[in-house]
Amino acid sequence: AKTADEFDRHSYKTSIFSRIGWFFETANKDKLYIYYRENKRCFYCGKTLLFKQSTLDHYYPRSLGGRGEIFNLVNCCKKCNEEKGNELPEDW
Repeated sequence: AKTADEFDRHSYKTSIFSRIGWFFETANKDKLYIYYRENKRCFYCGKTLLFKQSTLDHYYPRSLGGRGEIFNLVNCCKKCNEEKGNELPEDW
């Protein structure tokens, strides 16, 4: 039989992992939505991407006042994301 201390540690670990899992599940749902919204392509160069190759970029950079909303996020490749940096797409 488990002691009360062992049971509490198990319950705590389970609750923490379920909360962390919920966060990643929610974040991945948004990323998956954007991935399909952009037809599995980089928004900037048009390259077809696997889901694991895609990154999310703020179209209007947060450092310039852009919001963290799903409609300000685009699917792009890592190369374009790094090259664009925090510039506006018109400048880039």
